[in-house]
Amino acid sequence: MRTGLQIRSDVLNHKRKILGFALSVALGGALLASGCAYYNTFYNAKQYYKKAEEQRLKRRTDRPTQAELENYKKAVEKAGKVIQNYPKSRYVDDAVMLMGKAYYYQNQLGSAQRKFEELLAYFPDSEFAPEAQLWLARCLIAQSQFDQAEKVLKELHSRKKIPGKVRDESYLLLGDLYFNRQDYKNALEEYKKAAKRIGDKKLKAQSYLSLGECASILEQHEVAADAFRRAIKYTDTPELRYKAVFNYGVELKALGKYDEAIKVFERILRDGSMTKFWPDAKYQIAETAYEKGELDYAQRWLEGIIEDHPRTEAAANAYYLLGQIYVHDYSDYKGAKENFDKVRGAYSRAEVVPDAIQFSQDLDKFLQLRELITKQEQQLSKGDTSLVQVGERQRRRLRPGEEWRPDTTLTHRDSLMVLSRLDSLVQDGIKPDSAAVYLAEKDTLLYWIFPPDSLVDVYERVQSNDSLWAEIDRIRREEAQMTAAERRARAAARMAARNKQRGPTIEAATPENVAKNKLKLAEYYLFRFDKPDTALAIYKDILTRYAKTPSAPQALYSYIYILEAVHGDTAAADSFRKQLIEFYPDTPQADACRRQLGLVQPVKKKTDGAEQMYEEAERLLWDENNPKRALDTYAGLVEKYPDSDLVPKALYAAGWVCENKLGANEQAAEIYQMLLDKYPDSPYAQQVKAPLEELKRAKEEAARAAQASTDSTRAPADSAATVVAAADTGGVVADTAAVQLADTSAVGDTISVPGKKKLPNVVPAVNRNTIVEHPDVQAEPVGGLDALQQQLRIPASARNKVLPGTVMVRVLVDERGFVRDVKLITPLEDSDFEMAALRAIRQVRWKPGTLKGKPVRSWVEVPLDFLQARRN
Repeated sequence: MRTGLQIRSDVLNHKRKILGFALSVALGGALLASGCAYYNTFYNAKQYYKKAEEQRLKRRTDRPTQAELENYKKAVEKAGKVIQNYPKSRYVDDAVMLMGKAYYYQNQLGSAQRKFEELLAYFPDSEFAPEAQLWLARCLIAQSQFDQAEKVLKELHSRKKIPGKVRDESYLLLGDLYFNRQDYKNALEEYKKAAKRIGDKKLKAQSYLSLGECASILEQHEVAADAFRRAIKYTDTPELRYKAVFNYGVELKALGKYDEAIKVFERILRDGSMTKFWPDAKYQIAETAYEKGELDYAQRWLEGIIEDHPRTEAAANAYYLLGQIYVHDYSDYKGAKENFDKVRGAYSRAEVVPDAIQFSQDLDKFLQLRELITKQEQQLSKGDTSLVQVGERQRRRLRPGEEWRPDTTLTHRDSLMVLSRLDSLVQDGIKPDSAAVYLAEKDTLLYWIFPPDSLVDVYERVQSNDSLWAEIDRIRREEAQMTAAERRARAAARMAARNKQRGPTIEAATPENVAKNKLKLAEYYLFRFDKPDTALAIYKDILTRYAKTPSAPQALYSYIYILEAVHGDTAAADSFRKQLIEFYPDTPQADACRRQLGLVQPVKKKTDGAEQMYEEAERLLWDENNPKRALDTYAGLVEKYPDSDLVPKALYAAGWVCENKLGANEQAAEIYQMLLDKYPDSPYAQQVKAPLEELKRAKEEAARAAQASTDSTRAPADSAATVVAAADTGGVVADTAAVQLADTSAVGDTISVPGKKKLPNVVPAVNRNTIVEHPDVQAEPVGGLDALQQQLRIPASARNKVLPGTVMVRVLVDERGFVRDVKLITPLEDSDFEMAALRAIRQVRWKPGTLKGKPVRSWVEVPLDFLQARRN
């Protein structure tokens, strides 16, 4: 029981507290009046930063959301006001630190680095100095400045007083430094040290997770499994626990401990906090069962994933693995292709999308090749050696009045990206019409969707469309932030669409062609489907039925490769090498066998000059990707060896190069016509009939569509076209012709044939315009600088921001007054102001600079005053 003295003491103490509070209020009134403003400003900065951090920690992807970025920007703006308006307040170092971290999370690494360096330089005794060193090292690592980052971390470790969490993070960061440097051995050691030293539970979990990842890369699966197992007990969130459990299962699977791995993945399915990760765990169970050899069990899991979790990455992976099963275990190639084709529809950004598309394309070629061989052998059995066609030519063109959508996927977004690509080429000094033709050659589907001159017309019409260019800039920024997987998936999708434009396979049913195609078929089985025994059977068939064809020595050489590399039968391989030398002594394969057996090479007879030229042309075309020089060489062969059996073959190849590599369709048509006129009975004449009719039809349609246009067939000289097709090079004929080809590097050169009109040769279309550095009269906005200044508007989103003042901008104006490039001389860290400056530049019309009275392309520097813009 409390005494009266104790009660009175409590009352006196209570009165003293009240009096003390009153005195503190009275004495602190003046301080509060002056200090609340900067405190409120910094408090607002912290609140925006806190919101951004909450959003960053909630998202599952590496890409920041727009709302998150906006909050970081507002945090920087508010913290900047503290520094600018209250430089003597006690919150300045706090504000600098906060700005540095906000810049870092916006990926503005240079700005973040400067802030941390400023804090260390001006506030070396600040409580935030150790943390600033830690963040400075982070910035340097992110910029791949590893040596400097290592130096900063070692300086940090030499400090006497370091907050415990900062020290723990620095240990982990040193491991990250070595990891990013790809020095995995040192990274592994640092992660081991960090895991032992660190006391913080969350950082300890991260240490073990990083240790496991590093060990997995080094294929130390026992170490990796142990690290992930230890990480499990330190994880405090479902995401981290899932990562630890999942990777633990993956490492057990890598060690061949399949039953244990399946049990680990089943732990995820029993945990209600991990429901969003169930699809991936189910896929791992299916994959583990497949590797264990339980095919039916694996297939049931895969089909369950597709049914229960459609349109997820796990479903895409399930379709992909089913495709592999159909190829390798069922030999059902059509069923495999159907599964691979469904991968992209299930989840277009899945990692396996590019591989699935490539596999589908390979299977398509494989099935087409198999069909071609079947038809050829059926005809040969009847003694029929006429042409066989497999597949149809698919080319899409704009119909009258059809909307212009120039891209492989025909979407609005991709149409804008085509304009962006064209604009980039134009800014590099390439003329718009040449750039358009170049793009059409780079993307063969584009070539058939629209004539290049229509793209130029659209490009010039939208020059002043500010909203369109703003959208293009936004898409450019999004493209820059795409993950590697998304880029691969998009590139693979474009390649798939582009490959649909390839023409049919048209070949004569000759033993030479059948043997050649069977060689290709065997290569699919050997290298793509991992079925060496099936390939071995095909090589045997070639040697049995087509032993006298040029493909036979290659078949025997590949047969030897399988015996030695796959079956390890060196004695049998050497025996067959001797047979190859005996039966095919003058072949490259025989030379290789002699080298492998250590035999002396025979003296070779002089080779035919026409054959040498043809082989050189093929090398230039396929090995060096130089179609123009290959075209010169084909035509040189025709001119130098008019009586050679290779002349019609060279003519066919020259026409194919013009059509498929250089986009010179008129020249291709006329060369094909020459071939038909001079060698109507050759197999090459039969092969060009279909493409010749297509080219003529295309020319007629283009003429009707273009109407008054007379210059739409120009093509770049050295195209980087991505068409992958091959001209048939089998067979010889005895007819002759004389074809002359002048140097194709100059305008006006021709291919000519006696009795035929001269044809315009391929003329380079991509030329760079010269930028005049010192014109007589500088380019300027129409109406002068006042007209330009009037177009400068402060965007609504930036009205409360600190204005940058006067900004100097460098503008590239071409000879027609179009803006081709804009560069900010005064750096702007805020994208809103940058967009406002670019909008003002594009909004006005420009007078080009002149040199000796003629308009030229030139740079000009102009000022933009944001303070005046606000007053206006």
